[in-house]
Amino acid sequence: GVHWLGLGHSFIMVPSTVQTFSFGDAVSDRGRISARSFDGLTLRIAANVLWRYDRAHLRSVFVKMPPKVGIKAVVASGEPVLPSLPLLRSLAVSAVQDAVAAQRMHRLFDNKSFISAMLAERLSARFSYAGVSLVSLQLLHVLLPPPIEEALLLSATSKLAIVKAEHVKRVRMIELETLEMAARFDLLVRVQQAHGAVSKRRERAQANMMMTIQTVSAELRAMGNVTDGLRVSPEQLLQYSYYDRFVGQAARRKVPLARVFAAGGGLSERLGRRLGWRVGPTPADDCRAP
Repeated sequence: GVHWLGLGHSFIMVPSTVQTFSFGDAVSDRGRISARSFDGLTLRIAANVLWRYDRAHLRSVFVKMPPKVGIKAVVASGEPVLPSLPLLRSLAVSAVQDAVAAQRMHRLFDNKSFISAMLAERLSARFSYAGVSLVSLQLLHVLLPPPIEEALLLSATSKLAIVKAEHVKRVRMIELETLEMAARFDLLVRVQQAHGAVSKRRERAQANMMMTIQTVSAELRAMGNVTDGLRVSPEQLLQYSYYDRFVGQAARRKVPLARVFAAGGGLSERLGRRLGWRVGPTPADDCRAP
């Protein structure tokens, strides 16, 4: 009849020829298929199997497995007849159990789509012998024993911890590489600064050396000019310099000139003797220059 759906709603069209076997649901444990894996692990599987009769084999199926009541009673009731329904349900259960028993435990946990494809292939092969075609298989949930669930949860937690540790390791490696790069650049800067300081000191020392060389050369040239111009020897020039510097100071300090000439030695000592002074060894503190 006519139904009021409301704005934005629509019917979900399902072909009337499609039948469904429901084996439990994702919440409760009732009606699930109990199966055992190749290594002996017990599983409780919740699934929906959608199937339909093959029109080409429907008559032979009805003849091989007629309803329990007579034909007249079936016609009189007006209810649809589903031949071999208990057999098909048993075939679905046995196909699921057979497919699970052929797989090891770890294969059943790797990929849910792989399990669905494997069960659908085995069910389709079983149903084809009974004149039925498989429409789809919906794997709702696979319930494991509590110890296995705890072990899987622990394994997932450990895997998450390992992934987190690897992430932290990568972060630490990046930090260490950054610190290493900064240390390398700092080393280069310090080496360049050291080279610059060494070059600066070398250039300053070379400049001082050249200045000293030029000063000494100028003094030697000046001394040579003076000795050549006055026709005196360098020793006599040094004696004159001594007189000019220390005689005046000795006069201001009232030091006897004999000591001054004696301290000068050489030409000054001979000159003091010519002047009639007593010139001889004097104490060191009397001969020191002020």
